[in-house]
Amino acid sequence: MDWLIDPFFYNWLILAIILLIVEVATFTLLFLWLGIAALIMVVITWTFPDLSMPLQLLLFAILSLLSVVMWSLLFKKRQAKSGSLIMNNRAQRYVGRTTVLIEPIDNGRGKVQLDDSYWRVESSVDLPIDTKIRVVGCRGTTLLVEAAD
Repeated sequence: MDWLIDPFFYNWLILAIILLIVEVATFTLLFLWLGIAALIMVVITWTFPDLSMPLQLLLFAILSLLSVVMWSLLFKKRQAKSGSLIMNNRAQRYVGRTTVLIEPIDNGRGKVQLDDSYWRVESSVDLPIDTKIRVVGCRGTTLLVEAAD
């Protein structure tokens, strides 16, 4: 039973391997960072073999918390930069773009072509064909537009 206690770094290595295997099976990214914290604990316990188990557990908890918080902050920054918030909402990508009406807006509804697609549009005012418009929002697959200056 002494192998469970001495040396500690084997236990941390086993835990790191288990956490990384769980990460491969689940693809959550949480277990990846916990596994990295366990790998850091391998280095710490190999370097300082006299650390007590409560101190090791405290260090692991701190490392785990720091790694998950850093990952969370990094992920939020990357998500905001990459535009992944609108990845599954194609209509949202067109907000801010300008184009010309290919059908007049009559009773608040009309049609435009953006890139290779035709889109239904809604406006609070009726506009004639060939009017330059700006997309200001979307509701489902309908673009909300206003006349561009």
